[in-house]
Amino acid sequence: REILLRERPTAQILLCVCDVTNADQLREAFRRTESTLGPIDTLINDAGAILVGPFESLSREDFDAQLELHLHAVINAVRLALPRFRRRPGGRIVNICSVGGKIAVPHMLTYDTSKFALAGFSQGLAAELAREGISVTTVYPVVMRTGSPRQAVFKGFNDREFTWFAT
Repeated sequence: REILLRERPTAQILLCVCDVTNADQLREAFRRTESTLGPIDTLINDAGAILVGPFESLSREDFDAQLELHLHAVINAVRLALPRFRRRPGGRIVNICSVGGKIAVPHMLTYDTSKFALAGFSQGLAAELAREGISVTTVYPVVMRTGSPRQAVFKGFNDREFTWFAT
């Protein structure tokens, strides 16, 4: 069931802008959230970026950047959240993955690699934390009209690569 914030007049929202791949900024976002809203009981990992191009145009650094954002930033956020959850006890982790973490498509190898890694991490983490009452939910959305194609980075033959996103 969808809950609109306007239906919850007491709901509080805190917007913390940070680079989730920067451990100091991520730690500060956690600190600021707790000092403003109190204990954290839910962690939602939803940062993403898309790099499109044939394998030959992709560098090791391209793969590393996607893994840093889609996997390592999540691992760092989970490491920050777990001690907090264990003090309560309980908590919920929601990892927004992608259908790209279940089905690989050509020219999105960096994205698919990092999303498959996130899917595996999420499944293993869910198994480990279940007995502590900490749930891990992995969401696999399909392509949505979010503006992602306009924000994607294209390598190789850009005009041909963009056709993967044609609607």
